Amino acid sequence: LGTSASGEKYECLLRDGRFGMAGQTIALAAQTATSGGPRALKDIGDVDAIAERLVQGENAKSRGNAAAVVRGTSTRVDASGVEYYGVEYEKTVLGARRVVALTLALTLDATTGAS
Repeated sequence: LGTSASGEKYECLLRDGRFGMAGQTIALAAQTATSGGPRALKDIGDVDAIAERLVQGENAKSRGNAAAVVRGTSTRVDASGVEYYGVEYEKTVLGARRVVALTLALTLDATTGAS
């Protein structure tokens, strides 16, 4: 989705180690941008544009072998006003079709202005 002049980055990855389940993963990533980063999700594009960029990225890095396609997108705002983009797409991993479902959110640090 782009690069950030990152101040902090956190990642968590859970992978299913059972035979034949290598494509089953859950990942959580949070990254802090310095001030001057995006102020709202719309600053990086609407949900459909982001979904297309994700699919194009999957297809580019696999030289088209992923055959990734968008399955659906959604947006929502929670009670505290945080906006979420939902993106679901399908791709081929190790010869099997897999579904990638991800949620993007952006919050601002009131003291530093970082996103």
